[in-house]
Amino acid sequence: MPEKELQSECQSPPTPIPSKNAGCLFQLAAICAGVFLVTVLGMIATAFGDSGSPAAAWLMRHSGGLMAIEVAAILIFCFAAMAQDRGQTQRQQHDEKLRQAELTRSAITRIGDPEDVSRPTGTNPDLSGG
Repeated sequence: MPEKELQSECQSPPTPIPSKNAGCLFQLAAICAGVFLVTVLGMIATAFGDSGSPAAAWLMRHSGGLMAIEVAAILIFCFAAMAQDRGQTQRQQHDEKLRQAELTRSAITRIGDPEDVSRPTGTNPDLSGG
C-alpha cells in the first residue's frame, strides 16, 4: 500500500467546527454568571458594610428578584446554547455520513469501471503483499 494512502487512513477525522451562534449563547451565559457573582459579592459587602447606605438598601430590597432573573437568564442561555450546539453536531455527523456513503459509492463504481486502469484486473491488492 503506498505511503500516501497509509497516511490518509491513519489520520483522525476532522473535528467539528463549533457553531458561532452557540458560542455567542455560551458567552451570554458567562456574562450572566458574572453579573450573578457581582450581585452575590454585593450582598456580602452590604452584610459587612454600612447597611444604611442607599446602594445597600436598594440591593436588600431587590436582591431576591434580581438573583431570580439572573439565574433564569443563566439557565435559559445555557440550555439554548447546548441545544443549538447539539443540533449543529447532529447536522455535521449527518453530513459526514452522507460524505462517507458518497465516497463508498464512488469507490464501488470505480472498481467496476473498465476504464479504471489504476490496478490490473485479476489482482487482489490485499493479497499482493506489496
